[in-house]
Amino acid sequence: MREGADQLCRDVGAHNLLLDTEIDEGRGECRIWLSEPTMGGGGIVEEFTRRYSEDPRRFFRLVESALGPSDFEIVDSELSRTLNLAVEDTPVRACLLRVRAAQSHAQTQDAVRSLLALLVDRGVAVSHPVSAALNARVLRPGSTADTDRFIRDLVVRWRSEEERLGIEIDARVFAFGASASDEVDHLLAAVPSAIDGRRQWRFATIYGLLWPRGAAVRASALRAYNPYHPQPPTDRALVLSALPNETAEVRLGGPGWKEQLAAALIDGGGCLLRADADQSRDLRQAIIELQAIPIDVGYLMLHPRVIGFARQDGDLFIHLELREAFQ
Repeated sequence: MREGADQLCRDVGAHNLLLDTEIDEGRGECRIWLSEPTMGGGGIVEEFTRRYSEDPRRFFRLVESALGPSDFEIVDSELSRTLNLAVEDTPVRACLLRVRAAQSHAQTQDAVRSLLALLVDRGVAVSHPVSAALNARVLRPGSTADTDRFIRDLVVRWRSEEERLGIEIDARVFAFGASASDEVDHLLAAVPSAIDGRRQWRFATIYGLLWPRGAAVRASALRAYNPYHPQPPTDRALVLSALPNETAEVRLGGPGWKEQLAAALIDGGGCLLRADADQSRDLRQAIIELQAIPIDVGYLMLHPRVIGFARQDGDLFIHLELREAFQ
Protein backbone atom coordinates (compact mmCIF):
# COMPACT_ATOMS: atom_id res chain seq x y z
CA MET A 1 0.00 0.00 0.00
CA ARG A 2 2.77 2.41 0.98
CA GLU A 3 4.82 1.57 -2.10
CA GLY A 4 1.78 2.37 -4.23
CA ALA A 5 1.32 5.74 -2.52
CA ASP A 6 5.01 6.57 -2.96
CA GLN A 7 4.80 5.71 -6.65
CA LEU A 8 1.66 7.84 -6.97
CA CYS A 9 3.45 10.90 -5.55
CA ARG A 10 6.35 10.35 -7.90
CA ASP A 11 4.01 10.06 -10.91
CA VAL A 12 1.75 12.98 -10.02
CA GLY A 13 4.36 15.21 -8.41
CA ALA A 14 3.88 17.89 -5.78
CA HIS A 15 4.66 20.45 -8.51
CA ASN A 16 1.08 19.89 -9.72
CA LEU A 17 -0.34 21.49 -6.58
CA LEU A 18 -1.78 24.98 -6.92
CA LEU A 19 -0.93 27.61 -4.33
CA ASP A 20 -3.43 30.30 -3.32
CA THR A 21 -3.13 32.96 -0.63
CA GLU A 22 -6.03 34.56 1.21
CA ILE A 23 -4.99 37.75 3.02
CA ASP A 24 -7.19 39.23 5.73
CA GLU A 25 -5.74 42.72 6.20
CA GLY A 26 -8.23 43.58 8.94
CA ARG A 27 -7.11 40.71 11.16
CA GLY A 28 -3.53 40.70 9.90
CA GLU A 29 -3.74 37.05 8.87
CA CYS A 30 -2.88 35.09 5.76
CA ARG A 31 -4.24 31.68 4.83
CA ILE A 32 -2.40 29.42 2.41
CA TRP A 33 -4.39 26.96 0.31
CA LEU A 34 -2.91 23.99 -1.52
CA SER A 35 -5.24 22.50 -4.11
CA GLU A 36 -4.99 19.51 -6.43
CA PRO A 37 -6.19 20.34 -9.95
CA THR A 38 -6.60 16.63 -10.75
CA MET A 39 -10.23 15.52 -10.85
CA GLY A 40 -10.95 13.66 -7.62
CA GLY A 41 -7.49 14.53 -6.30
CA GLY A 42 -4.21 12.67 -6.66
CA GLY A 43 -3.73 11.80 -3.01
CA ILE A 44 -0.82 14.17 -2.53
CA VAL A 45 -2.32 15.99 0.45
CA GLU A 46 -3.20 12.70 2.14
CA GLU A 47 0.30 11.39 1.55
CA PHE A 48 1.78 14.56 3.01
CA THR A 49 -0.36 14.12 6.14
CA ARG A 50 0.85 10.54 6.55
CA ARG A 51 4.51 11.43 6.16
CA TYR A 52 4.23 14.43 8.44
CA SER A 53 2.76 12.31 11.22
CA GLU A 54 5.63 9.83 10.86
CA ASP A 55 8.39 12.44 11.33
CA PRO A 56 7.26 16.05 11.99
CA ARG A 57 10.84 17.19 12.55
CA ARG A 58 11.74 16.14 9.00
CA PHE A 59 9.03 18.43 7.61
CA PHE A 60 10.47 21.47 9.37
CA ARG A 61 13.97 20.53 8.20
CA LEU A 62 12.65 20.57 4.65
CA VAL A 63 11.06 23.98 5.27
CA GLU A 64 14.38 25.34 6.54
CA SER A 65 16.15 23.82 3.54
CA ALA A 66 13.69 25.46 1.13
CA LEU A 67 14.36 28.77 2.87
CA GLY A 68 18.13 28.39 2.58
CA PRO A 69 20.35 30.43 0.26
CA SER A 70 19.65 30.00 -3.45
CA ASP A 71 22.34 29.37 -6.05
CA PHE A 72 22.44 33.10 -6.86
CA GLU A 73 23.08 33.98 -3.21
CA ILE A 74 25.82 31.36 -2.96
CA VAL A 75 27.40 32.74 -6.14
CA ASP A 76 27.34 36.23 -4.60
CA SER A 77 29.13 35.21 -1.41
CA GLU A 78 31.64 32.87 -3.06
CA LEU A 79 32.52 35.22 -5.93
CA SER A 80 33.11 38.00 -3.41
CA ARG A 81 35.38 35.70 -1.40
CA THR A 82 37.22 34.61 -4.57
CA LEU A 83 37.83 38.22 -5.61
CA ASN A 84 39.27 39.02 -2.19
CA LEU A 85 41.62 36.07 -2.59
CA ALA A 86 42.49 37.16 -6.14
CA VAL A 87 43.68 40.50 -4.78
CA GLU A 88 45.24 39.46 -1.48
CA ASP A 89 46.37 35.83 -1.92
CA THR A 90 49.51 35.38 -4.04
CA PRO A 91 48.99 31.66 -4.96
CA VAL A 92 45.39 32.36 -6.07
CA ARG A 93 46.58 35.35 -8.10
CA ALA A 94 49.22 33.13 -9.76
CA CYS A 95 46.60 30.47 -10.61
CA LEU A 96 44.35 33.07 -12.20
CA LEU A 97 47.28 34.33 -14.26
CA ARG A 98 48.00 30.79 -15.38
CA VAL A 99 44.41 30.28 -16.52
CA ARG A 100 44.48 33.52 -18.52
CA ALA A 101 47.85 32.66 -20.08
CA ALA A 102 46.78 29.17 -21.24
CA GLN A 103 47.26 28.64 -24.99
CA SER A 104 45.37 25.38 -25.51
CA HIS A 105 42.32 23.55 -24.25
CA ALA A 106 44.47 21.08 -22.32
CA GLN A 107 46.40 23.89 -20.62
CA THR A 108 43.17 25.67 -19.74
CA GLN A 109 41.67 22.51 -18.24
CA ASP A 110 44.75 21.86 -16.14
CA ALA A 111 44.97 25.48 -14.95
CA VAL A 112 41.26 25.67 -14.08
CA ARG A 113 41.47 22.37 -12.21
CA SER A 114 44.38 23.68 -10.15
CA LEU A 115 42.56 26.97 -9.49
CA LEU A 116 39.37 25.29 -8.27
CA ALA A 117 41.35 22.92 -6.04
CA LEU A 118 43.17 25.88 -4.50
CA LEU A 119 39.91 27.77 -3.95
CA VAL A 120 38.42 24.73 -2.19
CA ASP A 121 41.53 24.61 0.00
CA ARG A 122 40.94 28.29 0.84
CA GLY A 123 37.38 27.54 1.95
CA VAL A 124 35.47 28.62 -1.16
CA ALA A 125 32.35 26.53 -1.88
CA VAL A 126 33.07 25.63 -5.51
CA SER A 127 29.91 24.36 -7.18
CA HIS A 128 28.76 24.36 -10.80
CA PRO A 129 26.97 27.76 -10.51
CA VAL A 130 30.03 29.27 -8.79
CA SER A 131 32.38 27.84 -11.40
CA ALA A 132 30.19 29.12 -14.24
CA ALA A 133 29.95 32.60 -12.69
CA LEU A 134 33.71 32.64 -12.12
CA ASN A 135 34.31 32.06 -15.83
CA ALA A 136 31.64 34.54 -16.92
CA ARG A 137 32.51 37.40 -14.54
CA VAL A 138 36.13 37.07 -13.43
CA LEU A 139 37.86 35.02 -16.14
CA ARG A 140 36.10 36.53 -19.13
CA PRO A 141 38.27 37.32 -22.20
CA GLY A 142 40.44 40.39 -21.67
CA SER A 143 40.35 40.16 -17.87
CA THR A 144 43.50 40.86 -15.85
CA ALA A 145 44.61 41.26 -12.26
CA ASP A 146 43.56 44.91 -12.59
CA THR A 147 40.00 43.94 -13.49
CA ASP A 148 39.95 41.58 -10.47
CA ARG A 149 40.85 44.47 -8.20
CA PHE A 150 38.36 46.78 -9.91
CA ILE A 151 35.45 44.33 -9.51
CA ARG A 152 36.44 43.62 -5.91
CA ASP A 153 36.48 47.34 -5.13
CA LEU A 154 33.08 47.77 -6.82
CA VAL A 155 31.53 45.03 -4.69
CA VAL A 156 33.10 46.40 -1.50
CA ARG A 157 31.77 49.86 -2.30
CA TRP A 158 28.36 48.40 -3.16
CA ARG A 159 28.06 46.64 0.20
CA SER A 160 29.40 49.68 2.03
CA GLU A 161 26.75 51.95 0.51
CA GLU A 162 24.02 49.46 1.39
CA GLU A 163 25.22 49.36 4.98
CA ARG A 164 25.45 53.14 5.15
CA LEU A 165 21.95 53.68 3.75
CA GLY A 166 20.34 50.70 5.45
CA ILE A 167 18.71 49.49 2.22
CA GLU A 168 19.54 47.12 -0.61
CA ILE A 169 20.68 48.82 -3.81
CA ASP A 170 19.71 47.36 -7.16
CA ALA A 171 22.64 46.47 -9.42
CA ARG A 172 21.44 48.86 -12.12
CA VAL A 173 21.20 51.75 -9.68
CA PHE A 174 24.67 51.10 -8.32
CA ALA A 175 26.14 50.69 -11.82
CA PHE A 176 24.66 54.04 -12.87
CA GLY A 177 26.14 55.76 -9.82
CA ALA A 178 29.54 54.15 -10.40
CA SER A 179 29.49 55.22 -14.06
CA ALA A 180 30.04 58.84 -12.98
CA SER A 181 33.69 57.92 -12.31
CA ASP A 182 36.23 57.43 -15.10
CA GLU A 183 37.95 54.47 -13.38
CA VAL A 184 36.72 51.99 -15.97
CA ASP A 185 38.09 54.22 -18.77
CA HIS A 186 41.64 53.87 -17.44
CA LEU A 187 41.11 50.16 -16.76
CA LEU A 188 40.17 49.40 -20.38
CA ALA A 189 42.69 51.53 -22.20
CA ALA A 190 42.01 49.79 -25.52
CA VAL A 191 38.59 51.46 -25.77
CA PRO A 192 38.66 54.40 -28.22
CA SER A 193 38.64 57.76 -26.48
CA ALA A 194 36.12 59.22 -28.92
CA ILE A 195 32.99 57.23 -28.13
CA ASP A 196 29.41 58.49 -28.19
CA GLY A 197 27.56 58.29 -24.90
CA ARG A 198 30.55 57.56 -22.68
CA ARG A 199 28.44 57.59 -19.52
CA GLN A 200 26.11 55.03 -21.09
CA TRP A 201 29.07 52.90 -22.14
CA ARG A 202 30.47 53.01 -18.60
CA PHE A 203 27.11 51.99 -17.16
CA ALA A 204 26.78 49.01 -19.54
CA THR A 205 30.36 47.91 -18.85
CA ILE A 206 30.07 48.10 -15.06
CA TYR A 207 26.65 46.49 -15.03
CA GLY A 208 28.03 43.61 -17.11
CA LEU A 209 30.75 43.01 -14.50
CA LEU A 210 28.30 42.74 -11.59
CA TRP A 211 25.88 39.94 -10.72
CA PRO A 212 22.37 39.73 -9.17
CA ARG A 213 22.19 40.24 -5.41
CA GLY A 214 19.70 41.01 -2.67
CA ALA A 215 15.92 40.71 -2.70
CA ALA A 216 15.75 39.99 -6.44
CA VAL A 217 17.60 36.68 -6.06
CA ARG A 218 15.98 35.79 -2.73
CA ALA A 219 12.55 36.07 -4.37
CA SER A 220 13.48 33.85 -7.32
CA ALA A 221 13.90 30.76 -5.12
CA LEU A 222 10.31 30.67 -3.81
CA ARG A 223 8.21 31.39 -6.88
CA ALA A 224 4.99 29.39 -7.12
CA TYR A 225 2.96 29.08 -10.29
CA ASN A 226 -0.78 29.66 -10.39
CA PRO A 227 -2.48 29.89 -13.80
CA TYR A 228 -5.49 31.75 -12.40
CA HIS A 229 -4.02 34.49 -10.24
CA PRO A 230 -0.62 36.26 -9.97
CA GLN A 231 1.27 35.56 -6.75
CA PRO A 232 2.70 38.33 -4.56
CA PRO A 233 6.52 38.67 -4.49
CA THR A 234 8.33 36.52 -1.95
CA ASP A 235 11.42 36.91 0.21
CA ARG A 236 12.81 33.98 2.16
CA ALA A 237 14.45 36.33 4.68
CA LEU A 238 11.02 37.53 5.82
CA VAL A 239 9.90 33.97 6.52
CA LEU A 240 13.15 33.10 8.29
CA SER A 241 12.78 36.12 10.56
CA ALA A 242 9.37 34.82 11.65
CA LEU A 243 10.57 31.28 12.41
CA PRO A 244 11.87 30.55 15.91
CA ASN A 245 15.52 29.48 15.85
CA GLU A 246 15.47 26.75 18.45
CA THR A 247 18.38 24.64 17.18
CA ALA A 248 21.41 25.04 19.45
CA GLU A 249 24.77 25.82 17.88
CA VAL A 250 28.14 24.58 19.15
CA ARG A 251 31.52 25.76 17.87
CA LEU A 252 33.98 22.95 17.11
CA GLY A 253 37.07 23.16 19.31
CA GLY A 254 35.51 25.56 21.82
CA PRO A 255 35.78 24.97 25.59
CA GLY A 256 33.82 21.83 26.45
CA TRP A 257 32.27 21.60 22.98
CA LYS A 258 31.66 17.85 23.25
CA GLU A 259 29.73 18.23 26.49
CA GLN A 260 27.76 21.16 25.05
CA LEU A 261 26.93 19.13 21.95
CA ALA A 262 25.71 16.15 23.98
CA ALA A 263 23.57 18.40 26.22
CA ALA A 264 22.02 20.15 23.20
CA LEU A 265 21.16 16.83 21.53
CA ILE A 266 19.58 15.49 24.73
CA ASP A 267 17.59 18.64 25.46
CA GLY A 268 16.42 19.58 21.96
CA GLY A 269 17.00 16.48 19.87
CA GLY A 270 19.20 18.38 17.40
CA CYS A 271 22.25 20.61 17.20
CA LEU A 272 24.40 22.51 14.68
CA LEU A 273 28.14 21.82 14.88
CA ARG A 274 29.94 24.87 13.45
CA ALA A 275 33.53 25.00 12.21
CA ASP A 276 35.78 27.39 10.33
CA ALA A 277 36.44 26.68 6.66
CA ASP A 278 40.01 25.57 7.41
CA GLN A 279 38.78 23.06 10.02
CA SER A 280 37.25 20.65 7.48
CA ARG A 281 39.60 17.81 8.48
CA ASP A 282 38.93 18.35 12.18
CA LEU A 283 35.21 18.45 11.46
CA ARG A 284 35.39 15.17 9.57
CA GLN A 285 37.25 13.52 12.45
CA ALA A 286 34.71 14.86 14.95
CA ILE A 287 31.81 13.40 12.93
CA ILE A 288 33.53 10.00 12.80
CA GLU A 289 33.99 10.05 16.59
CA LEU A 290 30.38 11.08 17.17
CA GLN A 291 29.18 8.16 15.04
CA ALA A 292 31.36 5.71 17.00
CA ILE A 293 30.77 6.92 20.57
CA PRO A 294 27.12 6.88 21.75
CA ILE A 295 25.53 9.56 23.93
CA ASP A 296 24.18 8.55 27.33
CA VAL A 297 20.64 9.96 27.63
CA GLY A 298 20.08 8.40 31.04
CA TYR A 299 18.35 5.17 30.04
CA LEU A 300 19.67 4.54 26.52
CA MET A 301 22.93 4.91 24.62
CA LEU A 302 22.06 6.70 21.36
CA HIS A 303 24.09 7.58 18.28
CA PRO A 304 23.44 10.97 16.63
CA ARG A 305 22.96 11.02 12.88
CA VAL A 306 24.04 13.60 10.32
CA ILE A 307 20.98 15.06 8.58
CA GLY A 308 22.46 18.06 6.79
CA PHE A 309 25.50 20.07 5.77
CA ALA A 310 25.71 23.74 4.85
CA ARG A 311 28.13 26.60 4.25
CA GLN A 312 27.33 30.10 5.42
CA ASP A 313 29.55 33.18 5.70
CA GLY A 314 32.62 31.01 5.14
CA ASP A 315 31.81 28.59 7.99
CA LEU A 316 30.83 24.92 7.83
CA PHE A 317 27.71 23.58 9.55
CA ILE A 318 26.83 19.97 10.32
CA HIS A 319 23.26 19.36 11.47
CA LEU A 320 23.08 16.46 13.95
CA GLU A 321 19.97 14.81 15.35
CA LEU A 322 18.90 12.09 17.75
CA ARG A 323 16.21 10.24 15.83
CA GLU A 324 14.76 8.79 19.04
CA ALA A 325 14.26 12.22 20.63
CA PHE A 326 10.69 13.19 21.54
CA GLN A 327 8.83 15.15 18.85
